[in-house]
Amino acid sequence: VTTQSKPNSATALWYGTPLPVASSFQVDFTYTGQAGGDQGLALVFQNDPSGLTALGSAGTGYGYAGIQNRGGLLLGIGGGSGTALATDGVIPPMLPTGSVNLASGHPIAVSLVYNVQQNLLVQTLTDTVTNQTFTTSYTQSSLADVLLGQSAYVGFTGGTATNGSTQT
Repeated sequence: VTTQSKPNSATALWYGTPLPVASSFQVDFTYTGQAGGDQGLALVFQNDPSGLTALGSAGTGYGYAGIQNRGGLLLGIGGGSGTALATDGVIPPMLPTGSVNLASGHPIAVSLVYNVQQNLLVQTLTDTVTNQTFTTSYTQSSLADVLLGQSAYVGFTGGTATNGSTQT
């Protein structure tokens, strides 16, 4: 569980060893947001001095805002379903995900493919119940430059606001 149905909370779960970020990679996971829940979670790459204890702010901070030397893919269920790529700690506006509703309560297959030569991140979301898909791409500075290192801790952060929500 990344967040529990507890209002105004933030959580983080990190892989115990830094992983390389200066080469191309693919990340696949399944996300389930609570129907009627609020805020969301982020897949975060970070080199915060706090390391494995790094934790950002609750609510609209997604447990991400406030972590240093970080980049994150945000998945939002509060105030409408959406996604965004954040690299400077500021939570950008969410991009609507079309027919894939992150707040449906359905398991959503998430695939991220990062091409280091093009500094390109391609995101594909698939609702595993309806088989609807959404794909978008982001072009940013190199991940290693954003994170100030060739490797980083990788994990999930989550935030809830007034209503709370369970997200896994």
